[in-house]
Amino acid sequence: MKDKGVIIFAHNNDSSKRDYLFSAWTCAKTIKNENANISVSLFTKDKEYVEPDQVSIYDNILEFPYGDAGYEDNNTLTNLYQIYYATPYEQTLVLDADTLVL
Repeated sequence: MKDKGVIIFAHNNDSSKRDYLFSAWTCAKTIKNENANISVSLFTKDKEYVEPDQVSIYDNILEFPYGDAGYEDNNTLTNLYQIYYATPYEQTLVLDADTLVL
C-alpha cells in the first residue's frame, strides 16, 4: 500500500450530460502537471469504459468493489463510500471528476 495518493471519482450514468471519465482524465492531467510523482487513481464503475488513450495517466484504475449502489436511483454519489474499501493509499485525497488542480 502506498503512503499517499489521489483518487478521482468518475462514473458516467444514463442521465450523464457530460463525460465524467474525460473530466477525470483532465483532472489527472492537471495534478500530474503540478507534481508528476504523485500517485493518481481513477475510481469508477467499470474500467472498460475508460478510453485506451486515457489509461496511462493513472497509476491505478479501481472499480467499485460492491457494484453500482446507485443503479436504481441513478445516483452515482451513492458509491462514494466504496472508496474507503478500495483505496490503495494510507492517506487518500478524494476529488470529484470535474475538479482542476491549478
